[in-house]
Amino acid sequence: MNKWQTYRIKDVAKFISEKANDCSLPYIALDNIVSWDSTYIPSDSTSDGNSNICKKGDVLFGKLRPYLAKGYILTQDSICSPEFIVLRPNDLVNNKFLLYCLLSFSFISHIKNQVAGVKMPRTNALQVGRVSLSLPPVAEQEAIAAYLDKECGKIGKEIGLLERKVDCYRRLKHSLINQTIKL
Repeated sequence: MNKWQTYRIKDVAKFISEKANDCSLPYIALDNIVSWDSTYIPSDSTSDGNSNICKKGDVLFGKLRPYLAKGYILTQDSICSPEFIVLRPNDLVNNKFLLYCLLSFSFISHIKNQVAGVKMPRTNALQVGRVSLSLPPVAEQEAIAAYLDKECGKIGKEIGLLERKVDCYRRLKHSLINQTIKL
């Protein structure tokens, strides 16, 4: 077994804060990302002109209300809300493994204790960058990320099935009420 090493996030990923000039690229807002899930939900959100450039493979982490755990890996070059921290992993870390670390309960718990603001709490790149991660070699990170992708996919399917069942029960309940109470 290979030895895991400890690095600060700022040592394994570059923080990108390049402002976008091209608003024709796809735009990603905080609302497009499902909390704790890293799923992208399309919407009609558009840039207000204050966006950051992000490239395919970059990792986004929501700095506004970080306890919502909004993270995403870019599947194409895009622009994003300035409420995201854009991380570009170097060769010491796999982007999926980094995202799983950022969405871990321990990371979120640590970061939420560092935020500033009451109504609109935010973290920042400096706070995130100082957090230490224990990282195995990249090949092992890739294997761990693939395992998590597979298992989280199974759980996601089960959640979808349960949500459909709940919806059916809600409709059945509504139908029962409507058939019993006729005005």
